[in-house]
Amino acid sequence: MFMFLLFLTFSLTIAGIIVAIFAWRGEGHIIAMRETETLNIAQVVEQHRMGRLGQTVEVVGTSECEMPLRAPYSSDLCLAFEYVVNEEHERNVGHGGFRTRHHGGLITNHGREISSNHLNIHAERVPRFYVHDASGRIMVETQGAKIDLLESMARFESYTGIINDVEREIWREEHNLPVGNRVYVLATLGDVNGEPVLMRHPIDPQRSFLISYRDEQSYLNHTRLRTYGLYILSGVLISAAVISGILLFLKA
Repeated sequence: MFMFLLFLTFSLTIAGIIVAIFAWRGEGHIIAMRETETLNIAQVVEQHRMGRLGQTVEVVGTSECEMPLRAPYSSDLCLAFEYVVNEEHERNVGHGGFRTRHHGGLITNHGREISSNHLNIHAERVPRFYVHDASGRIMVETQGAKIDLLESMARFESYTGIINDVEREIWREEHNLPVGNRVYVLATLGDVNGEPVLMRHPIDPQRSFLISYRDEQSYLNHTRLRTYGLYILSGVLISAAVISGILLFLKA
C-alpha cells in the first residue's frame, strides 16, 4: 500500500506539472496575440526596411504557394496536413470456452481474438508560403510554427472477410490548412537574403509563432477555453497528489 501511494503521488504530481506547462504555453500565445497589433503587409515590409527585425508581428491575408501539398484523403491542396489512421483486426479462431494467448492476441471465451491496434500518424508542411493582402505580400517560413489545422475528414470503416471471418475496423481522421484561404500569422519579423520574412525567432524558440485558419478572435476564444480547462485539470491533479501525499505520510 505504501509503494502504491508513493507511485500515485509521484504520478499525479508529474501529470499536474505537465498539464500546467501546456496551459502556461497556451496563455503565452494569448498574451502575445493581445499585445501585438495587426498590421497590413505593407506596414510589416516598412518595419523590415527600417531594420526593426526580431519583433513580433501579426498579419491576416490570403495564403498562396507555388508547390502546395495534396492531403491524402480529402485531396485538398494545402499548406500542411496531418492524418491519423487507427486500424483494429478481430478474427474468429474457434476456441470457445477458453481464454488464452495466440500470436500476441487475446482469445476470449467466445473464441474471438482481438489483435493489437495499428496506429499510423503522419504530418507534413510546406517549408514556406506567401501571405498577401491589398497592400502586398510577404513570405512565411513554417519551421517551428504551431499550425492550427481545420478538420477535413473523419470517417469510420468496418469490413468483414467472407473467407477467413476477419473483421477490420478503421478510423481515419485528417486535418489540413487549405491554400488560397484566409490565414492568420503571428510570427517574428526576420530577413532572408535581404527580403522580409515571417518566421520562428532565431534565438528564443519559445516565442509565439502561430499560423491559423481562424481569425484572431476565434483563435483567442478557442485557446482561452482550452487553457483554462488545462489549468483546472492541473489543479485537480495536484490536489489529488497532495491528498495522496497526506495519506502516504500517515501510513509512514
